Amino acid sequence: MHEPMAKFRTYYYVLITLIILIFAYSTVYRVAWNDIQRTDFTVYTEAGKAILYQLDLYHVQNIRGWRYVYLPPFAILMVPFSLMPLALGAFIWYVLEILAIYFSLVFSIRMLGIETKENTRFLYFALPLLSLCVLLLSGIMRCQASEFVIFFSIATFYYSQRNRVVLSAISFAFATLIKVFPASLILYFIFKKKWNYAFAFAFALLVMGLLLPSLQIGFHTTLNDYMNWFHVVGSKAVESNVDRQSNTDLYQQLLDTTKSRNQSFEALFLTLSVPAAWVNYFVASMAFFSLVSMYRFSMRIQNQLDKIRLISAFLIWSLLITPIAESHYFGVLILPLLTLSYMILTSQLDIVQQRKLITWGVLICVGCMILISFPVTEKLRPLCWLSMAMWYVLIYGFKNPDPLADTSFSQDSLYENEV
Repeated sequence: MHEPMAKFRTYYYVLITLIILIFAYSTVYRVAWNDIQRTDFTVYTEAGKAILYQLDLYHVQNIRGWRYVYLPPFAILMVPFSLMPLALGAFIWYVLEILAIYFSLVFSIRMLGIETKENTRFLYFALPLLSLCVLLLSGIMRCQASEFVIFFSIATFYYSQRNRVVLSAISFAFATLIKVFPASLILYFIFKKKWNYAFAFAFALLVMGLLLPSLQIGFHTTLNDYMNWFHVVGSKAVESNVDRQSNTDLYQQLLDTTKSRNQSFEALFLTLSVPAAWVNYFVASMAFFSLVSMYRFSMRIQNQLDKIRLISAFLIWSLLITPIAESHYFGVLILPLLTLSYMILTSQLDIVQQRKLITWGVLICVGCMILISFPVTEKLRPLCWLSMAMWYVLIYGFKNPDPLADTSFSQDSLYENEV
């Protein structure tokens, strides 16, 4: 039994290595050598140049006409990449994205305290990677920043679990300053009455989002850039899709909710032909209902696994309530998927039923990946449906025999040999 597993493990590692190398070349080619640039990396480097040369940050654009839409601190971090040869910068960015996904998996496994053996350890990496392969590879090949949002979002709770307030707050601030929508995760800490984390996050956001950028580009310039971001991006994102169509020139690039790659509640309701004037009310109602459900669940948490179920539900919730949730954002489902797998494996179901549920779960995820590979079926919002189903099971799923009730998560040494 161990010999076939060992062979499978070897094939798995060889396959992963080949994929990493092939996509490394493909990503650098798309950025630096292809006739048509189909990545966001050159948008980031143009933003870095805008910081260097004191240009209007929210009007610079790359050769394809794509404009910078993130907050000012992220542009400052892009300054070193803007000084590198394009191919070198793209390669370093690719390596950092691979590391971000790897440590997202490592942190997720450690949060759950999964006991792993040498011959099965790779499965805890293989299952989520297989289930989310299209999402992750799409984000990496397009040089998206979402891989870093995934990592910092998971790291926020990983360090919180280990009572490392400063590292948790810094991770939380990084995630928020890249994509903004992770800021909604603050409600988790409010639910749990972890006020020290909430205040630490606010302080980290002030330091990293305002004070440090002010040292680089000046206080007034920083404030002006934030005001420009709010005027150009932030205020438009909360308008209805009809209003955005006529009020912003970023509609085609980013703010068209009806685009096939958008998998948020808003996109789903528009697909279901809900009148545009009602969509925001429907989204607010869904957000409120799910928030109340998570709050009620938080009141009856009994063990560490329940805490991670709540965290996973919050990660899903933060994706679905935002107006724009492109498919590559959903790589953060790494933690919810592992949590659901662990719920199954620690349930009172027999081993045959457990294997069937795991197999069907992977097949359903792979099926969703296939659906989002084609614009016609992607418009059915399969990721939104899948995420809602995962959220429901996390909150209302079957009972577990308290597998982690007495497990301590305060020492990293407990997991040194697990991952």
